[in-house]
Amino acid sequence: VHWQATASSRPKTRAMSLSTAERKALIVFFALVVPWLLFATLYYGSPVPNTLAAKATQALAQTIPRWGQGLLDAAGDWAQQFSVAAALAVVGLALALWRRAPDRLPLLLWAALFVAGHVLLGVRSYFWYYVPLAPVVALLAGDAVAAAADWLATRLAGRERARLIRTLLLAGLVALVLLPAFPAATTLAQQPEMRRREQAYLQTAEMLRTLCADGDPAVGIAEIGLIGYISDCRIVDLAGLLQRDVAHLKLDPADKMAWAIQRYHPELVVLAGGVNYPFQVADAAWFRGRYETVDIDDQAGFRSVMYRKAPGPANQRDLPPATWQGDNGAAQIDETLYFEPGATAVITLHVFMPARSTLDTSVNGAQASQVFSAEPAWQDSFLQPSEPDGAVNLSLALESRDRLPVVGWIESNAVPSVHYFAPRLDASQRPRPTVQFDPGQTTTIRLAAVDAGPAALELLHRDRPGVALAISVDGQPLAVVGGTDGWRTERIALPDDLLAGQQPLTVEITNQGDQFARLGYLMLTLGTEKLPEKTSEVADCLSRLACNDWDKPRLLSRRLPKSEPVTFQTASEAATP
Repeated sequence: VHWQATASSRPKTRAMSLSTAERKALIVFFALVVPWLLFATLYYGSPVPNTLAAKATQALAQTIPRWGQGLLDAAGDWAQQFSVAAALAVVGLALALWRRAPDRLPLLLWAALFVAGHVLLGVRSYFWYYVPLAPVVALLAGDAVAAAADWLATRLAGRERARLIRTLLLAGLVALVLLPAFPAATTLAQQPEMRRREQAYLQTAEMLRTLCADGDPAVGIAEIGLIGYISDCRIVDLAGLLQRDVAHLKLDPADKMAWAIQRYHPELVVLAGGVNYPFQVADAAWFRGRYETVDIDDQAGFRSVMYRKAPGPANQRDLPPATWQGDNGAAQIDETLYFEPGATAVITLHVFMPARSTLDTSVNGAQASQVFSAEPAWQDSFLQPSEPDGAVNLSLALESRDRLPVVGWIESNAVPSVHYFAPRLDASQRPRPTVQFDPGQTTTIRLAAVDAGPAALELLHRDRPGVALAISVDGQPLAVVGGTDGWRTERIALPDDLLAGQQPLTVEITNQGDQFARLGYLMLTLGTEKLPEKTSEVADCLSRLACNDWDKPRLLSRRLPKSEPVTFQTASEAATP
């Protein structure tokens, strides 16, 4: 194209011929380009990069202007702020076309192709997409200044101090062009929104680097540059720069993000923005059911929010489910849980019992419990096999008069830590009850001890860097836990004198860290018996989870020798075995 455009500047004898240097240049050009096109087609499936497809689909959002409209808007704003430079550029363009300047026509042809290509591609508007046109405008404005210098030289020829007058006039013209650039450059260098974005991303990236150092979690994020570089995490690009199937989706950015999260289900998700924060994704029921907030960094309106997969039935899509739905209300399922060598197995069954149903649980072939529920209710059963030997075989059998599924999941310190069974639509709206308290907040819980003897306090809490839970019983400080990551079970031995005093025990948990914390359960371990209790603040913390369900009959579980039978009673059905 450049050779054709500059043909008029060459001698007519060789206007349509190539010199030796030009031939060599073409050979080098094709030697570099053709192998790359072949490799990209064979390796990536297309010579067109994912970035082009990803950026093109971003313009599908109705609130985002396309490249052509953005160019008109940017040109109007620039002409208003740099009116003298804009007028000079128009004069320079007219002179280049009138004179058919051989050193400007290729530049104008390139600019026209640049604009036409982006308009035809239909990509979205970013201000940096227009930067390549800035040198063209600057050269045209410079041509106008040079033409003014030539005109002044002609008009002032023969006059006294003509050179000085010409220099002063040109200096004034150049000053009018450049003076508006200084405040604009200062504003660009100290752009508040960019600084807020940078600070928020830096804070998020630092936390991600800590989380990714202990494992290899996948992180889903739409703007991958700064965070991906600093965190050194495995990235799922929600915009599609890395994932080709995401890049070529004909969806607007919010729908594309939702599709990518549900397709790759990363363990961590970062959503960020100011006025354009992706609330469509963050507020969606499916997202709130699967992810919980880990960290919020708000920089004067621009926020970066990190989410992590929440344990609960909403994540059952990520694990093999087993359905309990049998004819005549009878069903059975077997699960094998694998534990790390030397680990003490702690297993919790979370089940929804239909009306007039019975649940039998066997551990390693021996009956562990039998539960009867007269009314529909959520039940929790705590099991602790004495010797897991690396694996625990659970056998769960249900008998029900109604054809209703049992909904629930098994939580333990096995690998993986959560197993799900019997998926049901309601399950995503019924996560495990938890108490959340912010930094500096104290949660008070009263636990009843029924027997004397050695005791320990056991709690399940959602841990993360920055969490520090100070635990005291009856005013006596016992321990400070937290600061790692994930749901953790802590056991704290109680001094003997605490159990000798007045019952029940008052447990205070103060969040001394700078991150909010969640408490899954708190219980006393007295010998082999565990008594779960609810907190006085649970109604305030669980208003969106139907708090009245907490008052339904709760199950107490006892670990038993293989030969000892057991029956269970609910508080409202004391006479029902």
